[in-house]
Amino acid sequence: MPSVCELKIELKKKGIKGISGLNKSGLEELLATGKSAPPKTKSKPEPKPEPKPVPKEAPKEAPKPKLLKMKDLSPKTQPKKYQTTPLKTLIRLEENTEKLMNDKSVQMGEKVTAEKTLIDIRKAIALRPPKEVELERKKLLEEIDFKQLVFIRTDLKKKIKNRNLPASDILKYRAQLTRLNKVIKVKNAALFNDSVNF
Repeated sequence: MPSVCELKIELKKKGIKGISGLNKSGLEELLATGKSAPPKTKSKPEPKPEPKPVPKEAPKEAPKPKLLKMKDLSPKTQPKKYQTTPLKTLIRLEENTEKLMNDKSVQMGEKVTAEKTLIDIRKAIALRPPKEVELERKKLLEEIDFKQLVFIRTDLKKKIKNRNLPASDILKYRAQLTRLNKVIKVKNAALFNDSVNF
């Protein structure tokens, strides 16, 4: 009995094609008939029916930005997560969110989210008594190191000189700068008195 290799060699000598993929019995049949195996026909898959076209709706217009009204500041519209947040934390969140919005390396999606968060934080701060907010801001400034205060002051001066900012932001930065200058004077005097005592 010839082996599979011997059968393949004999079929190649006779010029019969279509021997690949056949087992021994298939090769023997092919050798006995002396004809090439008929080429395998691939069955084509039936085409899928095309989905029916869906009528397109008119594009929606982007919503216009809402102005902040007094009814928006009511406790019902205030986000619940900021109702119990301490004022000190709210003020720090406001500063950090502003930094994030003004950062040029931040992506647009993050800026939009930060803007929404900032609106919520400012609503929560607006509901607190103004005197309490002022006192808390002063306390926060007094906790900061002297070198950091000077750095913050130069940063505020740069923001005030920026012509692209709205007038309301510039007024806010000027108020912050006057508060900061007062704190720096007090800290500077305290540092000077401490150095004299030594």
